[in-house]
Amino acid sequence: KRLLALAAQKFVSDIAADALHYCKVRQQATQSKDKKTGAKKNVLTMEDLSGALAEYGVNVKRPEYYI
Repeated sequence: KRLLALAAQKFVSDIAADALHYCKVRQQATQSKDKKTGAKKNVLTMEDLSGALAEYGVNVKRPEYYI
């Protein structure tokens, strides 16, 4: 039980760390275009999470439309 819990926690932790990396890279790219300085908050989007999950072989797709 504990080994499985540890493996699951490491998996989720690695995905969160990769998604944060994607988020920081995306925000640096937009900041270089805007040239604005201010409070730097990391906003994790679905695109960041999808990119991180794709590295681990998990495909996340959005529905075709939202209601």
